[in-house]
Amino acid sequence: KNFCLKSRVKAAHFDVDWGVEEDSHLLLGIYEHGYGNWELIKMDTDLKLSDKILPADMVKKPQAKHLQTRADYLLKLLKKDLEKKETGPLGEEIKPKKRRPRPKKDNAGKVKDEHGNNSSAAHLSDTHVDEGEDKEDEEEQSPAKKKQKKKENKENKEKPVATKEGSKEKKKR
Repeated sequence: KNFCLKSRVKAAHFDVDWGVEEDSHLLLGIYEHGYGNWELIKMDTDLKLSDKILPADMVKKPQAKHLQTRADYLLKLLKKDLEKKETGPLGEEIKPKKRRPRPKKDNAGKVKDEHGNNSSAAHLSDTHVDEGEDKEDEEEQSPAKKKQKKKENKENKEKPVATKEGSKEKKKR
């Protein structure tokens, strides 16, 4: 029962003195007796809220609806604090997944490992894809290879057009 709310909270504006200690006791009461069980929380002498909540005068605060609103607010704060602890200051996860760096290519197209040494990697070879292969194979290609294939297809389409025009010119002469 040694819980103390560490978040900065708004003032409660109740008709009794209410601070962080009472907010902490209210949250403990909710944990022990359940949300909405204000009578049980009031009767729990360990929480020291018996003279603070649900006053006999129905005009004075905090009544059940005020306690419910305050509890919702405090639980929302706790949830935000928990989410902040799970993520870093810039929103990234504290425990990032470790990944191996990609092998880098030098200007000659040779693959280099993470230490800068040349290595032969079969999965990075510059093999060209035949036109008869399935669409699934195309989806597995890297964007650079897709771009290269698109460029080659474009060049291949232009070549027959150029030869046709050349042959037409020869016929006209």
